[in-house]
Amino acid sequence: MTILCFIGVWVLLKCKSESRGFAHKVLLFYAWSIAAILCFAIADARALIVVAYAPICLIMAIFGWPVHYFDTITWPVINQFICIAGGLLWAATALSFQRQSREECCYCGRKSAVDRWIDSESALRWGRRITYVAIFAPAYYEVTRIAWLLGIPLGITDELMYSLQDTGAVWAGAGLALVSIAGACLTHGLIKPWGENFPRWIPLLSGKRVPPSLAVVPATFVSIMSTVTGIQVVRQAFSNEIFTNWGATTPLLLYPVWGIALGIATIFYYYRRQGRCKHCGL
Repeated sequence: MTILCFIGVWVLLKCKSESRGFAHKVLLFYAWSIAAILCFAIADARALIVVAYAPICLIMAIFGWPVHYFDTITWPVINQFICIAGGLLWAATALSFQRQSREECCYCGRKSAVDRWIDSESALRWGRRITYVAIFAPAYYEVTRIAWLLGIPLGITDELMYSLQDTGAVWAGAGLALVSIAGACLTHGLIKPWGENFPRWIPLLSGKRVPPSLAVVPATFVSIMSTVTGIQVVRQAFSNEIFTNWGATTPLLLYPVWGIALGIATIFYYYRRQGRCKHCGL
């Protein structure tokens, strides 16, 4: 890791200068590779767990229930968030360097005022479809957890059902399902007007423009964390028995689909919200 960091400093310095041919391809390959490693190879499910439990623990604290939330925020978990942020910065650097070599604007990616595919009706149609995939991908997880809260052992044995009820884990599962449903509602905003302008019922912000970063930044982090969690679950599924309590395990296999779809939907939203670039004027 230390050697890769020193090489990264050299690559960043080289990215500030002009390069062509094979050297240019090597620099781009290294930058994109480091971005992928930092975002997807270091983090694990703990990052998503910390984020998902945050609103649940906040509500518990408001009602005076005992909360040990900060015990889960250990240094390895903090390091995962730092690595994801660094990976996104590397991705931005690689994208800017790539645009520069194509004589495109390093900030918006535009080369001319000609309409791009991302602005076409076809792109809007595909953006809606992918967004709905991101909305419904976690629905399988939400249905199973809410069913357990209602006492229905959907996809699990009766013994496990009794264990979850005795320990109160059914409430934790239902809480995560509600957080997932809230996230699906926010994801719907990527294709709805209220995702571009605040609704009337929000005090002080009614009718004002929603800053694109307010949706893009959290959606990007969630898409990365859910993809990482899904990859971990899929990898473990081949070495463990997953069908005995399929309701507890198989819903998590859809997390890579959810994460990738959310990431693509966020990209569509970002480009759709782009206005006139302050740097190139296009």
